[in-house]
Amino acid sequence: MDAGKSTEHFIAALSLRALPGVGDRGYKLLIDAFGSPGRALTDGARVLSGRGDGCENLARLLRKNPDRAGALKILEDSEKVGCRILCYGDPDYPEPLSHIHDPPAQLYVLGKFAPLSSVAIVGSRKATTFARRTARMMARELAAANLAVVSGFAHGVDTEAHRGALE
Repeated sequence: MDAGKSTEHFIAALSLRALPGVGDRGYKLLIDAFGSPGRALTDGARVLSGRGDGCENLARLLRKNPDRAGALKILEDSEKVGCRILCYGDPDYPEPLSHIHDPPAQLYVLGKFAPLSSVAIVGSRKATTFARRTARMMARELAAANLAVVSGFAHGVDTEAHRGALE
């Protein structure tokens, strides 16, 4: 958790992202529209109701109580292992990443995070043995050179890249 943000901010962010159908793109649109996860949760249903452009389902989801217990569990588990959460729209979120089409709603960071010193390793979920070995070796070498290794954490190449970085 970021020392500059409240527990409620992170619970709202994690709850909002966990709503069915929101996804990373929807999260980005809601934060861009409302300015914060808390405002999206408190004002979203009222603003989106009756628009007639497919927002009624989202408004209905926002009217329900989001999964605060699940969000709190994620927050507590993250704190236990020293994991810092960076949320899209927050000042500490990597600015270049916020400009992609589907920026991750949250980033989970262990250790030092240097967003300008990072590399993404992504690939097939049904990767060959060679691709998995190569991704793992490359990530290990890049992490040893103090580069942050990032990916979508899908199975296959992405998973092996993270394993290599952790090694």
